[in-house]
Amino acid sequence: MNCVVMIVDVNKLLVDEKELVDLQFLEAGIFFNCSIPGDCIWSVVKEILLIEEYEWLPSFELRNFKGKNIVDGGAHVGLFSIKASPYARKILAIEPHPKNYLLNSFNKN
Repeated sequence: MNCVVMIVDVNKLLVDEKELVDLQFLEAGIFFNCSIPGDCIWSVVKEILLIEEYEWLPSFELRNFKGKNIVDGGAHVGLFSIKASPYARKILAIEPHPKNYLLNSFNKN
C-alpha cells in the first residue's frame, strides 16, 4: 500500500453529520484534497484508502486500469474516483443522492 492519509482537522472526526471533514491523501505521487461528510469519514477512509477494499482482487488493482475508462457507480462523494484518477483515461462517477452528488462535483474540481 502506498497511500498516505492526513485528516486536516482531527477534531472533526466526531462531528455533526452536516459538517465536512477536509481530507488530503497521496496516490501515485500526487496529493489530492477532498471533503467528506463527518458522519462517514471512518468508513469511507478505511474502505477506500486504508484497506483498499475495491482492489482486493489482483485484476481490480488500480495500476491495471492505466489508460482505461472506469465507471464508479454509487460514487458517494467521489473518493474512489479521485484515487483512481492518476491511472484512468476517463472516469464516470454516478451518484444519485443530491448531497453526495454536490460534494462529488465539488471534489472533482
